[in-house]
Formats: sequence, C-alpha cells, structure tokens
Amino acid sequence: MNEAEAFKRQAASDLEVLELLLRQPVKDVSDCHRLHYLQMAAEKASKAAVKALGGDLPKEGRTHDVVRAFLSALKRPWIGEALGWEDFRRFRGQLKALRPTLYAVTRLQPSSPGPNVEYPWEGPTAGGSVDWHVPAEYSFPIDPRSKMFERLVGFLRLMLDRLDVLAQRGSA
Repeated sequence: MNEAEAFKRQAASDLEVLELLLRQPVKDVSDCHRLHYLQMAAEKASKAAVKALGGDLPKEGRTHDVVRAFLSALKRPWIGEALGWEDFRRFRGQLKALRPTLYAVTRLQPSSPGPNVEYPWEGPTAGGSVDWHVPAEYSFPIDPRSKMFERLVGFLRLMLDRLDVLAQRGSA
C-alpha cells in the first residue's frame, strides 16, 4: 500500500463515521463531532489526492497548505472530467463554491488559534471578557445541516471513490 491509498482509506473511514453522525437526531450529537469528522476527512482526502496526483505534501501541521495544494491539483481540466463533470467551467465553479467551507473546516483543528472542534479553549466572550469555551456547547459558524456542508461531504466522497482513476491518469 502506498501513502495515497493509506490516506484514502482513513479519509473514507472518517467519512463513514461522519455519515453515521449525520443520521442521528440533531439533539443527540453536538455539531462539534460532525465538524470534527469532516475536518479529519477533508485533511486526509486532500493528502490522498495530492499524493495520488504525484504531488508532495507540505510540512506536517500545515493543513491549510495541504488544502491549498489539493485545490490547486484539482484545477486540471481532465480531473473534472474524471470526477464526472462534462463542463470544466461548472467543475471549476463547484471548487470555487466549496473553497470557503473547506478552508473554514480546516481552521477548526486544535493547532489553529481560536475555536476548534476537539479541545476546550480560552477566548473572548460576546461580552468582551475572557472565558473557557467547550466545543460541545459552542455555536460554530459552519452548520452541518447546510447545503454547502452536504455538498462538501458529497464532493469528498466522490473524489475518494474515483481516486484510483485520478492516480492512474495522473501518473500516465
């Protein structure tokens, strides 16, 4: 097994857990858990795609750079076609629409400053004082019930499902 395949398999597993969480009633699962699994799946799927397409991964701990490399690698017209888009402009539009949500999700990791989906953090409150925040009780700006969240999950799933085709064509 190569590195791209290893990241692909783990990203697919993370997406499976996310899909289980999404089927649960909203009141039963905090948004932080859905966002956490999307953040992990997006990072690993990005790494899988970059490696499968022959690219190099940025230094560890630089998820934002990995996502940037991922989006850059996907700008090739043949990739849109391999993922099922006949019109490259529509594919490019899809990437452009997903970019803000993808970047916002990657900023929710614990190594980023401010709110994260995994650990409590100390930060400002609405009243201007400083207090501890708990991810399970925090209102994140990304809504797991939104259409864009759903589109991002679908795009990552599609990309992972067709990663072997991308890798074969990318190495040819």
